[in-house]
Amino acid sequence: MGGLNIDGCRIETDEVIETHGRKQDSDIYGDFRGIERQQSAGQQIGRWPANILLDPSAGAALDLQAGFEASRFFYEGKASREEREAGLAGLESRAVGDGRETPIDNPYQRGETKRQNVHPTVKPIAVMRWLCKLVTPPGGVILDPFCGSGTTGCAAAQLGFDFVGIEREPEYAEISRARIAHWGCLPPEELGAPKPAKQPSLF
Repeated sequence: MGGLNIDGCRIETDEVIETHGRKQDSDIYGDFRGIERQQSAGQQIGRWPANILLDPSAGAALDLQAGFEASRFFYEGKASREEREAGLAGLESRAVGDGRETPIDNPYQRGETKRQNVHPTVKPIAVMRWLCKLVTPPGGVILDPFCGSGTTGCAAAQLGFDFVGIEREPEYAEISRARIAHWGCLPPEELGAPKPAKQPSLF
């Protein structure tokens, strides 16, 4: 069992977050008398991390139900094409479908789409940065035994963690190396994160 880096993953906000006070003793909390409303050191740096992830459609549904932008507290995970293919300019584009044996032409698929990053499940880097920070101690090593298109490695490189990735498919391993090299070499002001400590490894 390991710890969670709660403070490192808090959600920044301009709102003042503080504990609820109480005027008198409580049968539940014991003889503590009244407690003034106050703000802890953790609350000063933001809200608790979200414990669920939303895609854009689920975020829109939540906002509609809540009557305000409640989804701002949660990650809305879908990587843009620009993010998925950054660093892959040297790779040939290939037509890929959505996994069906027979291609289908509908508003979401439109037959087959040409892509440089042909991995079917590319994760958003922002989500993987959050997960890396949440479970990895300072100076830790992140191991991804199913590296895929390398999104976890991209996040690790941005945050300065050492990274070891393992990928069986040569095509995906090539995509991973190129993406990690791209995202790990961007200046920190473009990432909002420290420079990588070491070059990540990919087997």
